[in-house]
Amino acid sequence: VRRYECGPYAGKITILASTEFLDSNPTMGWRHVRDLEIHEIPGNHETYIRENKQMVVGFLKETIEKAEQEAGRTR
Repeated sequence: VRRYECGPYAGKITILASTEFLDSNPTMGWRHVRDLEIHEIPGNHETYIRENKQMVVGFLKETIEKAEQEAGRTR
């Protein structure tokens, strides 16, 4: 981990974030990313995943399926 050096990433960034966090930081520090998709999950840091599991699962499943389809097209 200590040797990891991050580099540019040209792909799409998908973020799941609580309503509370998005209210205070709408771009979550990613305002310079061209292809940014943010999904708002109701709640705060303590509750948003626990109380909205089905919504989170739906977003994750959809995001993974889209990425797999796009990867298949580019190969």
